[in-house]
Amino acid sequence: MHRRTWLQLAALPTLACKPPPKVLQKSVLVLGGTRFVGRHIVAEALARGHKLTLFNRGRTNPNLFAEAERIVGDRQGDHSELRGRRWDVAIDTSGTEPDQVERACAALAGSVTRYFYTSSSAAYQPSPEPFTEQSPLRTPPTAGELGYGEKKSRCEQIVAEFFRSDSRIIVRPAVLVGPHDSRPRFIHWPLRARASGEMLAPGSPEPGS
Repeated sequence: MHRRTWLQLAALPTLACKPPPKVLQKSVLVLGGTRFVGRHIVAEALARGHKLTLFNRGRTNPNLFAEAERIVGDRQGDHSELRGRRWDVAIDTSGTEPDQVERACAALAGSVTRYFYTSSSAAYQPSPEPFTEQSPLRTPPTAGELGYGEKKSRCEQIVAEFFRSDSRIIVRPAVLVGPHDSRPRFIHWPLRARASGEMLAPGSPEPGS
C-alpha cells in the first residue's frame, strides 16, 4: 500500500473502535486520601466513576475532592465514625503504626468486601537475593521499639488476622516518588542537576553500572 494511503487511513476517525468498557461503580473508603499516593488513588477512582468516602483529620488539602464524602476522624481514635457503614473496598495507604492499622481493621471487619493495604518492600527480611512475594518477612520483636520495616510486617499480620486471603490485598512497593510527594529525597537530584556544575551522586562511575 502506498505511504500516502496509509496516512489518509490513519487520519480517518476511528468510528469502528469499541467504546471503553463501562466500569461497575464501587463504594470506596480511603483512609487518608489527600496526600501523595492516596491523593492519586482518589483522583483515579473518581475519574472512573466510583463513589468515594475519605476518612481523615481534615488537615491536609481539605478542599480537594469536593465530590467525595468526608468523614472527619483520627487514626488514633476509636473509629466509631466508620461503624455501621458498608463499602465495597477500603484502601489504607497511610497505615504505618500497627495500633492504627488494628483500629481500622477492627472497625471495618465485616463492613468491607475487600481491604487493600499498602505495605512496603522494607517488610521483607534483608537478603542478598532478589525479593519475590514468597520471600520471608521481618519478624517483629516481642519487646522493644520496631523499625519501619518491622512495623510494616506487623501491620500485614494484623490485616491477615482480620481479613481472609480472598478479602485482602497487600502490596509491597519500594520507594515511591512523583507528583505531590512532600519528601525531598528524590526531588533533590533533578533540582541539583538543573543547577549544573560538578555534583556528588550515588553509584559507580563505571559504564553500564
